[in-house]
Amino acid sequence: MLRTKKPIIKQGGLARRTGGQARRIGGFTIIEVVVTVALLATLSTVLFVAMRWPSRRGRDTQREADLNQVKLALEQHYLDQAQREFPMPNTGSEEGDYLGLIGFLSNYLGTMPQDPQYSNQVYSYRVSGDSQCFELSAIRETDPGNIVVCGGEYSCRVAFCLLPGLTPLPTLTPGPSPTLGPLPTSTPAPTLAPTSTPGPTATPTLTPTATPTSAPTPTLAPTPTPTPEPTCNDSCVSAGHLGGQCRLFLCLGGEVNIGQDVCSIFYRCCCQPVVAPTPTPTPTPTPSYLFADSFESGDFSAWSSTATDGGDLSATSGAAIVGSYGMSVNVDDTSSMYVRDDTPNNEIRYRYRLYLDPNDVEMASWSTHTIFIPYESNGEMTMYLYIGGKRSFTSGYSIGFAMRQDDYSTIGSSWYNIDDAPHLIEVDYITGSGTSGLISLWLDGDFKETVNGDNDGRPIDYVRLGAVSSVDATTLGTYYIDHFASNNTGNLIGP
Repeated sequence: MLRTKKPIIKQGGLARRTGGQARRIGGFTIIEVVVTVALLATLSTVLFVAMRWPSRRGRDTQREADLNQVKLALEQHYLDQAQREFPMPNTGSEEGDYLGLIGFLSNYLGTMPQDPQYSNQVYSYRVSGDSQCFELSAIRETDPGNIVVCGGEYSCRVAFCLLPGLTPLPTLTPGPSPTLGPLPTSTPAPTLAPTSTPGPTATPTLTPTATPTSAPTPTLAPTPTPTPEPTCNDSCVSAGHLGGQCRLFLCLGGEVNIGQDVCSIFYRCCCQPVVAPTPTPTPTPTPSYLFADSFESGDFSAWSSTATDGGDLSATSGAAIVGSYGMSVNVDDTSSMYVRDDTPNNEIRYRYRLYLDPNDVEMASWSTHTIFIPYESNGEMTMYLYIGGKRSFTSGYSIGFAMRQDDYSTIGSSWYNIDDAPHLIEVDYITGSGTSGLISLWLDGDFKETVNGDNDGRPIDYVRLGAVSSVDATTLGTYYIDHFASNNTGNLIGP
């Protein structure tokens, strides 16, 4: 039986073969066209997302920069106000409070920064009930959660701010803790038995015949004093170990440790009787100061110059905190009074110590003035140490410090309340660019805070100590300063 070929039907220029063969349109099958369109759609989506992500990340970076700009303005406003409080607009909403800040920050910001993407999305601002810390926040695009920037007193921020990871600062003792090392081994030196060596004895020559010369007596070798054999036992007491390694052993019975042969959970060491050498007196090292004066001369002759406000600044025995004399600062008006030291010479590091006794001076809450300022050679101030009334409406006093940056902005520390008694204050100042410049404060031997900033253009050339500037009219009475010292090494000065 003959097979008949199926006809080809032409329709509108497109060839279609009847039967079970796949249809072809313009050289491509429908499956090929569908797959191609799906691939193009997928690539378009991937490219769109990939190109959109950097923009979102960049906008989040801008949001964080905006909040930090407002934070700096708020901190400057805080330092410029006598009451030392962050503003509280009280508009009824955090977004409204943020916009209301412009009424307080117009001297520092032209306008309040706005969200770079959404005109109807406003940053938020919250302030604590005592106005001592605040929180700024913005909605983040790239990750869940908000961008949060906090400022103000550290202990307040820990309790109030939502910034993750804030924990109270540990109380630190300045200076490195000494590491215990092994006790020195005292091995008695060998006793040498000196033996004189007789020289050759020459017989006078009476005749031309030579007389034999006696041979020299050989020199005896020194006989060392035998060293007592160490006794190794388990009667030594371990005074500490680190990572499984023995650090220090104390022997019992007036012996000295010369090492250990086992270092495990059971401590064992070798001991031998102590042979104490004749002690050699070691002079006590004198601390290396750039400048120091405890006013023991009864005057200010050690200082480069003075401004005493008609005798209101004086060295008296009644002001003594350490020694027999101290500096008495009698505040009866708003005039500045100080002693000046010109010893510093373009110092990029400067550390100083002083004692301060408020001595029941009358200071209103939130009032403040500066008691120590280092200066550049051109008279520009580099940092400030303040005394103030208590940071609340109760009696007492407080201290704080601030750094002046290269752009003339000021970064301040928290305020620390002190009582009416002598207090040891030590401050370390280092110049640096970016955030590598710093000021650190120790109060009564305890580390309190470090503030970082950009101050590499502010080395120190002279300093003033006393009621240096910004004396408040409500401050009346006398306080005492004593035992001042400074160095340019950064070494701990201490008491």
